[in-house]
Amino acid sequence: MLPETECRVLNETYKILLADFDPRDAIIFLEGRGVFSEDNSEFVNSKSTRLERLHHFLRFFRRRAVNLNCLIEYFDYAGQNHIAEFLQNGVDVSLDSKREKLRPAPDTRMAKEALSRALLMGGVPRAASSFHRNSLLDSARESLCSLSFDSESFFVVLHGRAGVGKTFLASQLLSTSSELVGGVFESVIWLRDGSMEKHNVIKVFVDLLLMLRSDDEVHNMPDLDSLTSSQLKIMVRNALIDKPHALIVLDDVIQTETIDWAEQLGLRCLVTTRNKDVMDIVSSPLAFIEVSSLDDDESHAFLRCSRFSAPETPAEAEIERSAVRFASGNLAMLRILCQLSELRFERLSQLVRKAESRGVSTLICRTPYSFSNLHEALNRSVEELDVSDRDSLACLVLIPPNTPVPLEIWTSIIPVDTCDADELQEEVGEKLSRLRRKGSWTAAADGCFSVDALVHFYLIEVVDSAAIKGIIAMFEERVSILINNNGGRNALLQNFWFRLFGTNMTRERRAVFREVNIMNTYQPRALTSGYLFVPDPPTPCSVPIGRTNPSTFNELRDMHYKDEFVMANRQKKEFARDELHSEVVRIEFDDDASDSDSPES
Repeated sequence: MLPETECRVLNETYKILLADFDPRDAIIFLEGRGVFSEDNSEFVNSKSTRLERLHHFLRFFRRRAVNLNCLIEYFDYAGQNHIAEFLQNGVDVSLDSKREKLRPAPDTRMAKEALSRALLMGGVPRAASSFHRNSLLDSARESLCSLSFDSESFFVVLHGRAGVGKTFLASQLLSTSSELVGGVFESVIWLRDGSMEKHNVIKVFVDLLLMLRSDDEVHNMPDLDSLTSSQLKIMVRNALIDKPHALIVLDDVIQTETIDWAEQLGLRCLVTTRNKDVMDIVSSPLAFIEVSSLDDDESHAFLRCSRFSAPETPAEAEIERSAVRFASGNLAMLRILCQLSELRFERLSQLVRKAESRGVSTLICRTPYSFSNLHEALNRSVEELDVSDRDSLACLVLIPPNTPVPLEIWTSIIPVDTCDADELQEEVGEKLSRLRRKGSWTAAADGCFSVDALVHFYLIEVVDSAAIKGIIAMFEERVSILINNNGGRNALLQNFWFRLFGTNMTRERRAVFREVNIMNTYQPRALTSGYLFVPDPPTPCSVPIGRTNPSTFNELRDMHYKDEFVMANRQKKEFARDELHSEVVRIEFDDDASDSDSPES
């Protein structure tokens, strides 16, 4: 079999061969050298056109030759020195250790039309060109180029949360980098996975086989449904010979089986995934690129690129900031908000309030994103977690959004198996890190972990009240232990943010549970009585909390929750009454009425 670097050199010679070469004479020469068999020669000569003969000549040569020397000798023998020199120069460049292997020269880059055609043939989805994340694009481009020159098989992985823009970034990378497709890589093939069923892995690589084969070969292929995995792998390997140095894009990889197949086939892969752990089985060179959420400036820039006009008043500016804060830099959510709002600030404000009060699932819209609802995409990420990680994720509902929380506090929230105090923080930190690897549910900085607003409102919607009640009870028990621990008590005193079920919760849900509200101003009283009244709406505290006794405090707290129950039940009844109330108008016509009685008369 011809080595891959020399396959690439042969492919670069294709245009010259197409203009000035007929395989008939070369077949006789190569058959004498033992490269072609008699059957190969008869098959090539049986073709009626020179283009067909050339196609099958190159196909057989790649599979039976060990190098290009015999073909170079033929062109010298036939007096076609320009072809022999072109091949020899290509081989010398590929073997020169002082030069980067097969780096494309500027004059060989594909034109814009040719690049678009190559992306279309490879099934690459189109990406908007108005918004760019240049730092991530440059990082991914550099990783692909460096690994391509150094490795025969590799994986470049774009990892991030659902909807953050991994597929968008991969598509934009290929469509804006002419040095990648047609230069570093001869072709690209885009495959979407997105399945959690193991038997669907074979379907992904059947698609790869069909993309690698020509039209004539596809028509002559056996029934693919009856193929075993071993037969399919052999067919894919043979098909890859005709497309050396192809870049395979595996989009939305969920299962390790997909990566296992790709490594066994020796593919060069650009992978998008939410779960970083699926790459643990890889032994080939590997590069990770974290696709983080957009920052505030990038989010505002994306809105401008989406034809959302710049705010003209302070009220419009605040609406846009609230939308950016809610979307938390999630590209898919920003697109959904733009499309549903019809580019109007009033409508945008209504959508944000609706999502915060009734849940992320209320925003449904068809966009280029594969899910019509980000709630469904996040549910898919939850399905990938095991039971222990799901329990840890549910506990994140207690944490206010965008608030860094030290590990000392997390140890009172995240459930762990019985372990020593020295191992507790390490165990909790590992659980939070695992949530970050399996869907980017948390963010880490300076030894603290936090959740953003989008995850917070999603968890408020999906975690049921009974689970939250159990989480709070466990937290209260562990806080009492922290109070007696100097280190833990200091950690509590340094965090005034702990106001659970504040304005981010619905009135009904706030009314169900007791508040654990540890605020900086009232730390001594909070730690003594165990609970602290919420000073925010809907009901402010009427007495100085720091100087009131526990019995008065408890009476005020009970009155507060009584009011909350009354208000919540009243709202539910009003909502139900509004749904049932309808007015029916019935119009009857008297058939016996004369024409003179009609309105037209």
